[in-house]
Amino acid sequence: MNAFYELCALTLTDRKEHRPFESNIDWQDIADAADAYLMTQIVFEGIKRASLNPYTTPNYADLQERSEQDGLNQLHIESQCRDIIRGLYADGAAFVPVGAFLTKMAYPSTQLRFLKELEIYVPDPQEADHTLTRLGYTLKDSFEDRKYFVKDDAITVTVLYEGVSPDAEFADVFNYSKLLHADNCVSTRIFDVPTRIPTQETAIEYLIRQAAQAFLCGGLSPLEVWDILLFAHSFRPDKNKLFAPLRRDGLALFASAVFAIGSEYFSDEFDDYFITSCMITPEITEELCRDTLLANPGWDMWSNRRQFRVPMRYRKNSAAARFFDVLFHNGPAQPLNFDRERLPLLSDLGLV
Repeated sequence: MNAFYELCALTLTDRKEHRPFESNIDWQDIADAADAYLMTQIVFEGIKRASLNPYTTPNYADLQERSEQDGLNQLHIESQCRDIIRGLYADGAAFVPVGAFLTKMAYPSTQLRFLKELEIYVPDPQEADHTLTRLGYTLKDSFEDRKYFVKDDAITVTVLYEGVSPDAEFADVFNYSKLLHADNCVSTRIFDVPTRIPTQETAIEYLIRQAAQAFLCGGLSPLEVWDILLFAHSFRPDKNKLFAPLRRDGLALFASAVFAIGSEYFSDEFDDYFITSCMITPEITEELCRDTLLANPGWDMWSNRRQFRVPMRYRKNSAAARFFDVLFHNGPAQPLNFDRERLPLLSDLGLV
């Protein structure tokens, strides 16, 4: 049992009982991980629901303080998101919110899902400029596929261009940037205004493809794993529609491993998400949990071009082969994390 995931499950699922915690849990490590992955509210609530004695749980008071502050911050951020989405609608802008903002709707409370940026897809690169400028935002950075708007004491807004991949596709190994289009969206209401969002299957496929890239770069955190599980639990995507494209692109084993975590820490509803259950052993499931708790949450930061030292066979015979197109282009690059201790897990999940 992974104590961190067990605490998360107590907060994020309907489970009432918890398995016994070991006496030698490193509570400082759990508190540090909760802080690093913006999960302080989730972990603290799990500690309360497990009825653990606060006087024997190190860092309890500190974790409680951070949890309460994060909750207040999320109320402020949700207010900013409401103003942005209502402003875009009032200005007649075409946009589709994606990513973490959508996953918030799948959490028992939206405040539990800490949001660092609001991501929206637009059909035209200038579609949202007028609204964001009117709301006091300024352009910070611009790239071939996106731009970032910032404002003092406000959430960062990432404007993604519909159907456009980064230069040389080095930042999109698994084609998630080309997945979202207006023709595979449905209508709903967010903050009481009509809004277009991706279908259930498209939205969760987008999350899985992004998670696979984060995992390949050593940056898949427990938060992204719970995003996928809670979204699938809340919106019940058609599994056949979901797994067909994932199987085609070599992501079936990775997706199955994520849902295996759901089966272990969530409920048996995820048992039939295993399309290759005999290949996802309990050892692989626990190793994936452990790997997410060693993730670098800054994996997606743009960096200077760097040299890759990766065996040639991984460049040519893996799901990540497209990544190495960047070696023949100029510009920044993200590193893959093929550390020796990670290679067995990457191989077990069919990514190398």
